[in-house]
Amino acid sequence: MARSDIIKEFEIIDLGLWIPEQKILAFSDFHIGYDEYLNKHGVFIPRHQLLDTLDRLKKIFIELEQKPETIVICGDLKHEFGTVNREEFFGVRDLLKLLLKNCNKVIITKGNHDTILGYAKMENVEIVPYFFVDDLLFTHGDSIIQSPNSAKAKTIIIGHSHPTLKLTDDMISEKVKCFLKGKWKGKNVIALPSFNLVTEGANAIAEHGFSPYSDNMKDTEAWAVPSFNDVLYFGKIKNIEKFIG
Repeated sequence: MARSDIIKEFEIIDLGLWIPEQKILAFSDFHIGYDEYLNKHGVFIPRHQLLDTLDRLKKIFIELEQKPETIVICGDLKHEFGTVNREEFFGVRDLLKLLLKNCNKVIITKGNHDTILGYAKMENVEIVPYFFVDDLLFTHGDSIIQSPNSAKAKTIIIGHSHPTLKLTDDMISEKVKCFLKGKWKGKNVIALPSFNLVTEGANAIAEHGFSPYSDNMKDTEAWAVPSFNDVLYFGKIKNIEKFIG
């Protein structure tokens, strides 16, 4: 079983972050409907996103071997901004039904793509701007939460940036989804990889930094997930920059 501690008692399980003490499993950036969006804009790919997503989630629940109390989605459950395509509507509901079979409650912290989410409302699903429990703050991460809870938090879990490591040498270049752990005003910040399986994500380290919740990218640590539940620790960005394209 390939697991890796990102902070003491926080475990990476494939593209999810498991927090045993609170029995919380966190994901981010499913972007359901992304393949339909590409098709509408002339990029014709097989529409396997939803089936691949559900299949991978089922494997994660098998790996976990216990039932989470809460599953938190750190934003961008859907893809389209100002509308809802057919695949989003049915796909989001099918995804939430699977999650609810494997936990007691789902909490969605709204992302910048989640402008229309009324159809996602169902029993035991909450849609909130952020979620705070004990000393943990879950939010999308595209902007700073202005709340007293933000000041109380010791660890902030975010999505939004779809972080990847683009590793290069003289012969090949490969981009893989990754988790990042950095600091912001003395707090731990964990950036989750995108669960959008159509694309790896953005080369956030080289191009953008990973969030407003970041003080120093060079001291940020990275864990790559090149294949299902295969977690590789790469250390601090400043020590691997020469391998990053």
